[in-house]
Amino acid sequence: DDEFFKLCSYLELTGLYETLNSDGTYTLFAPNDAAFEQLTILPGLSDEEIRGVLMYHVAPNVLTYKDLMSIAPGDIETMVPGIPIGVSTGFDDEVLLNGNTKITSDIQASNGIIQVIDQVLIPPIDTPT
Repeated sequence: DDEFFKLCSYLELTGLYETLNSDGTYTLFAPNDAAFEQLTILPGLSDEEIRGVLMYHVAPNVLTYKDLMSIAPGDIETMVPGIPIGVSTGFDDEVLLNGNTKITSDIQASNGIIQVIDQVLIPPIDTPT
């Protein structure tokens, strides 16, 4: 899909495309190309850092929109150990990730589900002091 060209390119670059097509069930929170265009930090990151950002967009189980509504308020596990995504609801009962990223659809995949999101999620990583 042309709407996800940048996401697919990054998944290929980092080797996550093969992971997501292997055995297992996943939810991919998929930012569209417009979401990537809003983000200025990715071009300065290494492939391994980009992989970490993308892994933060993957939950190791299937989560439908309805599932996410029932989790809110709460957290969901990601493929980045110990760094969950916060799930809440907005004013119109829409599901929000980390307080402001909106989900727009359930897309069935062969081994899970794709949730389209309007922003790239950046994992909260503490910097050394």
